[in-house]
Amino acid sequence: MYYLYSVLFIIIIIIILFLNKNNFSSKELVIKKLKECSITINGNNPQDIVVKNDAFYSMILNNGDLGLAESYMANYWTTKNLYQTLYYLIKNQDKLNSMLNLNIKDIFSYLNNYLFNQQKILDAELNVKKHYDIGNDLYTRMLDRNLQYTCAFFQDTDDLDIAQEQKMRLIGQKLNLKRGQIVLDIGCGWGGLVNYLSSTFDVKVVGITLSKEQIKYAQKRYGSNKNASFMFMDYRKIPKNMMFDRIVSVGMLEHVGDKNYDAYFKVVHDHLNQDGIALIHTIGCYPSSNLNGKFIQKYIFPGGVIPNFKQLSDIIPNYFQIQDWHNFGKYYAKTLKAWYKNINQKWSEIPQYNEKFRKMWNFYLLGCAVVFELCHLQLWQILISKSCIDLPKRDCLLKY
Repeated sequence: MYYLYSVLFIIIIIIILFLNKNNFSSKELVIKKLKECSITINGNNPQDIVVKNDAFYSMILNNGDLGLAESYMANYWTTKNLYQTLYYLIKNQDKLNSMLNLNIKDIFSYLNNYLFNQQKILDAELNVKKHYDIGNDLYTRMLDRNLQYTCAFFQDTDDLDIAQEQKMRLIGQKLNLKRGQIVLDIGCGWGGLVNYLSSTFDVKVVGITLSKEQIKYAQKRYGSNKNASFMFMDYRKIPKNMMFDRIVSVGMLEHVGDKNYDAYFKVVHDHLNQDGIALIHTIGCYPSSNLNGKFIQKYIFPGGVIPNFKQLSDIIPNYFQIQDWHNFGKYYAKTLKAWYKNINQKWSEIPQYNEKFRKMWNFYLLGCAVVFELCHLQLWQILISKSCIDLPKRDCLLKY
């Protein structure tokens, strides 16, 4: 019966496609819709688009954000200010959606994601490799000095390095770390948070990741820190006898997938001591639909899924008390702009990344910055515990 509904859904969509063919040509329709978004083809405003190849029009109609990105990567169009162009497009997304053609490939892709788990262990390893293993030379030039590849905490500063240290400090305070405790970092990246927490709070921290390049970097940079250790490991493979006083997971839940949320939080629960505290730092959204576009799925985060509020609020109470749910998503826009500035000042140092890659990367950074600026996505820090706890003071949130 489940599959019968899926087949009926496909048939209905195909009928809709045939009934809704537009009489406008691709070019006329796109020009008309863009004008409604305050974007003029070959205009003089910063957000206006200069078209160099008319394939741009059909690519947008047939593939939406993916067509827009790929036509930009192919240099079929350009703009004086990519951020402004993407801002007007994303802000007026509802107007643009009405002109897009659905296609059979999209339908089957949707059904495949709906019916099957795209984040099984082997899939997760491949997905991580496609993004995080593309080269430490890229990330060391884009990120802060501690290689924090998540939202910074820009309170009272515009400096990325300071803002990222404030983010790490805030995490340590929320976890109420005590000397000698054992901490697990699920998805530890290049090891900056592991090193910071272990050095600042005198705790032992174990970091796990599925990125071989991150492990290599972390072990080399922080090898002298006896309280920091790193393991190549999927969260589902943590040995049963490994228990922790605190668990932190920063920028990892977006790679877990909605079919694995229950398993993920069960792992956190099963490896956390009874009086322990965990902090989950994740991008999130309020609508029930996944906001990852086709461009992000294909080029940036394959297998990525943005968790939504209902999913998490339904699952987390099965295992934990929710002590705090903190949103500072606006800071992600500033973080992404800082990454954009950093990498574009240093592209000449990494010539192995060609112009097509640079366009793709800039489209990713600025497009995501717009989404957070418009609050379409949030950044959540969710503090959870097995039992009733006293919440610690958060110094960097207080004014004296």
